[in-house]
Amino acid sequence: MSVSKSSFLVISQIVILISTLLLGACSNGGGSSGNEQEKPGASSSSSNSSSSSSTSSSSSSSSSSSSSSSSSSSSSSNSSSSGAVTVDIRGTVLLPDGQTLVNGATVYIASDAMQLTVQLNENLSCSIPTQNYSEVTCTDDLGVFVLANLAPDDYQIQVERGAFKTLFDVDASGAQGQVEVGAIVLEQPDGGAAATMALVTGDYDHMENVLAKSGFGELDGSGSLVPGTEQFDIFDGTGDLAGSYPTFSALFDNNADTGIAAIYSYDIVFINCGVLEDSFDGIGVAPDDKSVTTILRDYVQKGGRLYATDWSYDYIEQAFPEFLDFYGDDSQASQPEWLNAAEVGEQEIILENAEILDKDLQAFLANSTCSDRPNSDCLSTGGGLYIEGFLGAWAVLEGAHESATGVKLYTQGEITTDAGETFIKPLTASFAFGAGYVFYSSYHSEDLNSTGLLPQERVLQYLIFE
Repeated sequence: MSVSKSSFLVISQIVILISTLLLGACSNGGGSSGNEQEKPGASSSSSNSSSSSSTSSSSSSSSSSSSSSSSSSSSSSNSSSSGAVTVDIRGTVLLPDGQTLVNGATVYIASDAMQLTVQLNENLSCSIPTQNYSEVTCTDDLGVFVLANLAPDDYQIQVERGAFKTLFDVDASGAQGQVEVGAIVLEQPDGGAAATMALVTGDYDHMENVLAKSGFGELDGSGSLVPGTEQFDIFDGTGDLAGSYPTFSALFDNNADTGIAAIYSYDIVFINCGVLEDSFDGIGVAPDDKSVTTILRDYVQKGGRLYATDWSYDYIEQAFPEFLDFYGDDSQASQPEWLNAAEVGEQEIILENAEILDKDLQAFLANSTCSDRPNSDCLSTGGGLYIEGFLGAWAVLEGAHESATGVKLYTQGEITTDAGETFIKPLTASFAFGAGYVFYSSYHSEDLNSTGLLPQERVLQYLIFE
């Protein structure tokens, strides 16, 4: 079949026109690109929400660039490489007191499928999210976060720091550029505590007051917790609260409904210095009781967090002897020392400038205020930590056992024993065990008759959210 020259030219022009139309449709995003992801599930109402509008469960929330999820995410422009409009969601995370900045918090958008690479996880300066996620960043030293280069959409954003978790909604569907969500308080949307906590009272430490000063209860004029306002459960460890609160021993009693010890219902357990360690009085708990050490190890192994200060160190030493090396005979790291062996510290020593070994703790103190200190600074002139109020025969920590892994030291200083020995020793430490953590501090809170916190109490506050 022959085709004339004029007919051939007409056919060629038609082919070119059709090709041009097809290319234009592709470049304008016609059809599914394969890069869209399903948005996180429908969001719930939140007191931290920056908008009253609800989140659609079927709308798209993919980022136009995977580089937007760095650990210090920020943006100097609000369009992706393809020219699409983007938004940057920016806010500041605070403790429940509404004032204290939270550095090192993980801020992310949950996703049904993991989108990020292993390399990005390694670049995070905070913990990896506990859920699958599409975007993630960390708060900086001032508690500020930026989730950058996001597509305009509705988002539910998760915040995590230690055992504490919260979420909030952002309506950025019609936005462009920076979306400022303001202060995000690390508490439940209904205002409750973002973690379940149990506290055992003691004669020589009052972590309940540190918790109240952090926003987990109301304070009286002297800076003490007002009983009945606490957002945590109190267990009587001294016998002074008979009839008002359950006893220390009740933490290890089986719950009638669950059949397991009550301690398992808490994310965090605090054991103050000066609890009764005699199990025969019906109040106290013997730290070397085999059933107690077994429960403590299992509780932490399954994700619990255990905090103990000074004389309560034996609840750590007897249950987890292989990690921290306390003063005494440690010929076998796997075997606990005899009770009270480490209680040899000299009374009422004062450390003017204890060394801070953790950079995130240093940054937290640098951006906090402290009572009874020059200019309300939490750091000493030399950049260290001022610590006072050591008990007579306080428990001395030598360090980590050589065979131990996962031990973290936060502070150290020159200390003296009651035998006149002087050396530099760690004062604050933690270690990971299974899915949980254990924390120890040689020092504790002080009665200031003030609603403020001493530098050493700020350290204790920081550890709560580790």
